[in-house]
Amino acid sequence: KKSDQDPEKCLSEGAAMTGCMVEVLRDLKGKCGDETNAYAACLDYRSNQFEKCRAEQQAFESKCPL
Repeated sequence: KKSDQDPEKCLSEGAAMTGCMVEVLRDLKGKCGDETNAYAACLDYRSNQFEKCRAEQQAFESKCPL
């Protein structure tokens, strides 16, 4: 609810979301760590300009299809 400004009311959902994301990242690291790291490094270097990281994206998606 927008009228409810108490952030404590969504702490449990935030913790669940964080836990889920940690599991996804662990899974990616285990299955395709090198490709994940290369793609992330490219995006970081290129300021998240996806069009400049298409080769890394293709390698990542080939090894770890979404």
